[in-house]
Amino acid sequence: MSYRKHLGRLTAIFILPGMVLFAFTVVVPALVALGYSLNSWPSLTTPKWIGLANFVDLVHDGLFWLSLWNNLKLALYTLIGQVGIGYAMAFLLNSRLVAFRNFFRTVMFFPVLVSTVVLSFLWTLVYDNDNGMLNVALRALGLGHYATAWLSNPHIVVGALAVPLIWQWFGFYMVIFMGALGTIPKEILESAELDGAVGVKKALHITIPLTYDAVVVSVLLCLAGIMKMFDTVLVMTDGGPGNSSMVLALYAYRVSFRDIQLGYGNAIAVGIIVVSLAITSSARLLLGGKRYAQ
Repeated sequence: MSYRKHLGRLTAIFILPGMVLFAFTVVVPALVALGYSLNSWPSLTTPKWIGLANFVDLVHDGLFWLSLWNNLKLALYTLIGQVGIGYAMAFLLNSRLVAFRNFFRTVMFFPVLVSTVVLSFLWTLVYDNDNGMLNVALRALGLGHYATAWLSNPHIVVGALAVPLIWQWFGFYMVIFMGALGTIPKEILESAELDGAVGVKKALHITIPLTYDAVVVSVLLCLAGIMKMFDTVLVMTDGGPGNSSMVLALYAYRVSFRDIQLGYGNAIAVGIIVVSLAITSSARLLLGGKRYAQ
């Protein structure tokens, strides 16, 4: 009994600093934002209490819903690209078919280490209409009719933004999946091969089930990252052309610090929190976890 009591105290001592830090970096700012969102606070004037009026306006704000729709489209593209390509590359590098796997793993992970602002600027140059690498390559291959102003076309700009996001982050998820694949006991894989489970059959019945929790974690990380997407869009399009590539975080920033409507900007921030929690919680319930590991 004494052992359990001391263990409980020791656990509390180790957990308490983390809980305090979490409260002051997450909970307290969220509550402060909620308080500000209940006020009208234009420019440098004194906040004026208006209750839920900002949230009523938010529900009827077409640009907020357009921004959310763009976030959802980016989420779909990056889930397929970042998580899907990351898993495929991890599976390939974990096989016996690839030599120099450490070299390829390092090369694919390298973009994660580079500043997002720098990569966004480089991709802006790649997409340049006249001298960008992409259009120059298309024209050189005789496919000049496909060359276009990638970041100025409202119909394709969100997809164009997804490409550098996929390129930068698929290596991150590849490393996660390679770690998960490395935890599968070799005895299980060898037994499966002896039983005739090779190739696709081994992947479907052995590899994927035993790495399912890593897939769940990766999906949740990807969704959380896209819901707070800001810097790539700011550097490459600033929400344009028009508002066709506007995302939630950039919209909150623009309203708060360009239009100086701090009350409404905080209402948008609270809306982002609510929507993000709803999306990630729904994904968590849908995907479950450990369903294959029993």
